[in-house]
Amino acid sequence: MAATSRREKISAVDTAWLRMDRPHNLMMICGVLIFRERVALARLRRVIRERFLVFRRFRQVPVEAAGVAYWQDDRGFDIDRHVVRAKLASPGGRAELQTLVSRLAATPIDPAHPRWQFHLVEGYDGGAAVVCRIHHCYADGIALVRVMLSMTDAGADGPPAMPFDPPKRERAAPADDPVAQLVQPFAGALEVAMKVGGTIVDRGAAIWHDPAKAVALAEQGSALTVEIAKLATMGQDSPTRYKGKPGASKRVAWADPIPLDEVKAVGRALGASVNDVLLSSVAGALAGYLRDRGDDTDGVMLRALVPVNLRPMEKAYKLGNRFGLVFLDLPIGIRNPI
Repeated sequence: MAATSRREKISAVDTAWLRMDRPHNLMMICGVLIFRERVALARLRRVIRERFLVFRRFRQVPVEAAGVAYWQDDRGFDIDRHVVRAKLASPGGRAELQTLVSRLAATPIDPAHPRWQFHLVEGYDGGAAVVCRIHHCYADGIALVRVMLSMTDAGADGPPAMPFDPPKRERAAPADDPVAQLVQPFAGALEVAMKVGGTIVDRGAAIWHDPAKAVALAEQGSALTVEIAKLATMGQDSPTRYKGKPGASKRVAWADPIPLDEVKAVGRALGASVNDVLLSSVAGALAGYLRDRGDDTDGVMLRALVPVNLRPMEKAYKLGNRFGLVFLDLPIGIRNPI
């Protein structure tokens, strides 16, 4: 008797991420792990099999039928398809690794199989590097950090930091929990919003062309009404050379780590958080780039979208996407970092 594959409905939020793929902007999370020691392909596959695949979701394929998205078991799952070797061009240093990651970030993953891959670069810098690619519909960055940590050992001689067991019973938030009172009214609104259209762009257009849908969202709570009003009246940020038609090719780069203690010291001296220091640095770097090319930055403002985690770490095993986005104006026109 032939085995049948199981199907689970994909949440509305994760379906939105599935449908947002565009040739110029693939909905794919990429990460790079660099190891001081060499890593054999067989060992990496064993770790992936024993620790990554304990999350059943990663053996499943997102499929759509009659407008509904499902998780479906991949009956032809082959780990050799998902954990592969990659080679760098000569001389095989950081620049060549960044070029490889740039190419992979712009390369779709075969939709006929689970949409993730690990690419092993053997011998990189005397050790090894692994490029991870996972489609955003599987999980957000916070959940995937937890997944990556579950694949590591707690210490050289310590026990493995394996995924924890799901709680046997999820505790309901107390009625007087102020966080629960703030978040719960938006749960239904988010569900409604995600079902309005297949993508964020389509959803927004549908709301503005059908006032009844906007009313349905507004009825979820007065706070949401305020947010919709802010979005409706939000002006454009300043025109700069950063605006334009995006291309399919990508360029990925990274810098050496900055000691966190130094960042915290700057924050303490200015009464600011680590995030404040980070975002000020981003604003300063973007502004410096513009000025180096002769652009006037006086009064210029760029708007960033900052992701905010909405899920406790102990719920990360559930995967999926649970985060919000905050609109933040970066004051590019301010030259003094203080």
